[in-house]
Amino acid sequence: RIVYTFQDTSACAGLIMRGTGTRWVMDILDDPSLELKNAEEQGRRYKAAALRLRTHLIGRMMRGGDLVVTIGCAAEDPLPLMLRRRYRVHPSRLFPLPQAINIAGLASSKRALPRKAPSFDRRTVFYVGWVSALRGVDTVIEAVDLLRSKGENLELRLAGTLKHSEVHLRAAIECRPYIKYLGILPSAIVRDEISSADICCCPFPDREELAPVQPVKVLEYLALGRPTVGS
Repeated sequence: RIVYTFQDTSACAGLIMRGTGTRWVMDILDDPSLELKNAEEQGRRYKAAALRLRTHLIGRMMRGGDLVVTIGCAAEDPLPLMLRRRYRVHPSRLFPLPQAINIAGLASSKRALPRKAPSFDRRTVFYVGWVSALRGVDTVIEAVDLLRSKGENLELRLAGTLKHSEVHLRAAIECRPYIKYLGILPSAIVRDEISSADICCCPFPDREELAPVQPVKVLEYLALGRPTVGS
């Protein structure tokens, strides 16, 4: 029997079930301290205190799990290295699972790509992923504002999860008519958005806790032949 948990409160279930002889598999997506750093920067003391405790507990739990899975990276990539060095997870219990984009599958898809008529009146910039200042979306908004002030008619289209805690970012989006938050979209619609965009972007702040994050969106943009700007 196996119990499969993530780097959140579900890990408590793994700890409990392991006591009954069930094997425990933990799926670690990124640095467990990622949200903590964000809360600290926003000055949210109480949330930071709760996340600091959670990060500590998850770090201890990872050392007790039977298998720690990381998706989207090889053994020597930043996330497995971080889990070994910072959280002291034994290498024998780490199971990195690399991932890739099926370019041949995209090319042979029966779904026709939308044909976009060239337009010099308005250019569209598209981003998909966590709509968060932590992931650099505030920098994209700043860049679009700057280019518009220089006469460039740009529309920014954002797809993905925008948490309620991102109050300042949500306000910045809502007060700008040239920014469209599309919400969480089905994969086929995301593909259409990428294909019809003039430019796709991947802001990537230079932060230690973001080093393990694998920006798969860049591969998806390029697999669909779109001009891509990343940092």
